[in-house]
Amino acid sequence: MSLDRIVAVDCETTGFARHDRIVEIAAVELDVNSGDVVDEFESLVNPMRGVGPTHVHGISQSMVEAAPTFEELVDTLVPRLHGATLVAHNLPFDVRFLRQELERAGVAFHPGNGYCTYRATKLTLSQACAHFGIPYETQHRALVDARVTARLAAALHPRIPVLANASTGCRISS
Repeated sequence: MSLDRIVAVDCETTGFARHDRIVEIAAVELDVNSGDVVDEFESLVNPMRGVGPTHVHGISQSMVEAAPTFEELVDTLVPRLHGATLVAHNLPFDVRFLRQELERAGVAFHPGNGYCTYRATKLTLSQACAHFGIPYETQHRALVDARVTARLAAALHPRIPVLANASTGCRISS
């Protein structure tokens, strides 16, 4: 199966449970041949509730008050994810939150196979970046985390055949 699109995603959330929400999301698309970034998307998200652990993600309630809700981002976000192989550092976490938010918005999300850089390295994101010489200074902000995860995936790609053989990522339908 060919690999047409790779999109690194990262979600910052209000917590870890099913009732928790995304407070920031980012998607970084890589060129499958060069590993270069060809598209980026990032947005704070108004979770319509408390933002959760500000001490972890640095996102305050005042930062999200004027932000769009997840439902308002669907038309911009979904085309970026559709048909892509998703990459994340702890892919099951990010996919679970994307699924929950998209289902709340009435959009079915079937992610298919993806690539988890955490599973590939068995290291935290900061440890993996240090190991591969990838600068990583601001942790737990969605765009920074998605960018370094994209760079990490590009660094791992020649060494880890799983990414080259990953199925075309997600199917999304209304």
